Amino acid sequence: MFTSNNWMSSKETKELKGKKAINVVLIPSFWNDVVYTFKVMEPIVGVLRLVDNEKIIMGFIYEAMNRAKETI
Repeated sequence: MFTSNNWMSSKETKELKGKKAINVVLIPSFWNDVVYTFKVMEPIVGVLRLVDNEKIIMGFIYEAMNRAKETI
């Protein structure tokens, strides 16, 4: 989005907020942090989905939590 012609020709690119957004999003370390966050959150989301199930046995939840901790 931030490298498209539509964005570059918009008025937001000339505003301070637009310039700050471009500076953040185009830094490779930002995307490394995003990937890291996804990798950490994926096991946690899996456990939360399991807990959301109404017919789950508590032992499965503990096992899923332990697997999530090991994965993280």
